[in-house]
Amino acid sequence: MIRLLIALAALVLLLAACDGDPTRPAPVASVQVAPDERTIAVGEVLPLQAVLRDTKNRVPQSVTVTWSTDNPAVATVSEGGLVVGVAPGTATITATAEEKSGSVQVRVAAAPPECTTPGAVRSLAVGEAVTLGGVLASVVCLDGGVAGKDYLAVPWNGSGTAAATVQVSAGATGVVPVAPGSPSLAPDGLLRGGRPLRRDEAFELGLRRKARELTPYLRAARALHATRVAPAGMRAQSAPSVGTRVRLNVQTNSNCDNADVRTGRVVAVSQRAVIVADSANPAGGLTPAEYGSIAASFDTLVYPVDVENFGEPEDVDDNGRVLIFYTRAVNELTPPGSGSFIAGYFFSRDLFPKRDRDNLQACEGSNYAEMFYMLVPDPAGTVNNNPRPRALILQTTVG
Repeated sequence: MIRLLIALAALVLLLAACDGDPTRPAPVASVQVAPDERTIAVGEVLPLQAVLRDTKNRVPQSVTVTWSTDNPAVATVSEGGLVVGVAPGTATITATAEEKSGSVQVRVAAAPPECTTPGAVRSLAVGEAVTLGGVLASVVCLDGGVAGKDYLAVPWNGSGTAAATVQVSAGATGVVPVAPGSPSLAPDGLLRGGRPLRRDEAFELGLRRKARELTPYLRAARALHATRVAPAGMRAQSAPSVGTRVRLNVQTNSNCDNADVRTGRVVAVSQRAVIVADSANPAGGLTPAEYGSIAASFDTLVYPVDVENFGEPEDVDDNGRVLIFYTRAVNELTPPGSGSFIAGYFFSRDLFPKRDRDNLQACEGSNYAEMFYMLVPDPAGTVNNNPRPRALILQTTVG
């Protein structure tokens, strides 16, 4: 009897040890497909990404993803998640890993009509941007309004082949004709395996979901806001001078704890911006003149467009400016070999007070500033073996 009890106890310990084995892969818990619902044209290619999470909320490794379409007559999908529009209609594209799956609906439209077709002419507001690809970009019609309008068109050859050419022509009615453009090949770093890098929209969706967890801290934020005497809006107060050292939390996996603090240096100050560069950024970064140019672009272009569309921002740190942090922490968010990249982001957490007051819980991990986190140049690919040339940052940072 004693031997039997000892044997049973040993078996229980063995099973417990096996169940807690940290090296054993956890099963897939969820599959999300990014980007969300899209409309593409017949013949257009749309790359999709499957975002997996296991039961321990980690990204599982070496898990096979199977792609399928419920309507191949409308849209097909390859083993790697590339969707091709076949005919007008709607198709559901599904990614399956182990026993979990996620889907996205793709609508396929016919090729765009000629500009003489009723309803084909677009009217864009000041600061509005439209990105078109594939067949949808073959004909773009813009109205000039009564007094005329200025537009910036950026044709992009993303084929990955220097010998590839794209014929671009522009015409106008009632204004001086525009000289035809000659699109440049996308610079190194905007391509991965011959295909253009795409923005990581799944990260953006995840960050916005994380922000919803800040609901318990809203009372503290509102209470502090109610005590502010100065009116809302940006107030041009004192700002840190160039050379000042600052410490900022770059953690994105949690809102208010487990801070990942990086040290940066103020490299440019303008009327509306304070630009900080991470002291640990890779070699080959932006120059002081380039940082100054970005600050000027923020003042003259970004800030007016944002205010016109969304109104004056708050000014929680009372310096009349937005903090722009160029940090390798943004580069670190992209795993090695990824076909996507993160150009930058903002985190709602940073608008919450850092200290408890009046028995209301505050967010200790907040940087308590209106701020952006930005991708930095990394020509040698020292961060996760993902080269990020200066051209990529200079082309995407203002947007």
